[in-house]
Amino acid sequence: MNTIRLTIAETLPTLNMLLRLHWSKRRRIQSRVSQLVWLEMQRQGLRPASPITRCRIRIRRYSRRSPDVDSLPSTGKLLLDVLQPASRAHPQGLGVIADDTPECIVDYKVEHVAGKNRMDIESEPIGVEGSPQA
Repeated sequence: MNTIRLTIAETLPTLNMLLRLHWSKRRRIQSRVSQLVWLEMQRQGLRPASPITRCRIRIRRYSRRSPDVDSLPSTGKLLLDVLQPASRAHPQGLGVIADDTPECIVDYKVEHVAGKNRMDIESEPIGVEGSPQA
């Protein structure tokens, strides 16, 4: 399986924003994120046959203001929930990655880039010995 690269034309809420949201508003945002990711996958013709079981995830958050140091990594929370298979805990899941545990995501990095609001997501599969899968 090859590296999956997705771009969504919005920035996602930081930890501080998520903590202050009512659960119903958070659910609407989660649904919106799922729609944006699904539409981007459809646009690229991506249909993973099975979820990636080990990967590196890189997220670039483009925005004018840089989030707090402790909030930046949390901007990927909603994305990771959407990338997992659909379940009771993740009803909006799309099945790109198997889980958001350290066994599945062996390397996770979120960085801020000054620019117009958008998020770039890259999921790179990793083989058993750490080399990319074929």
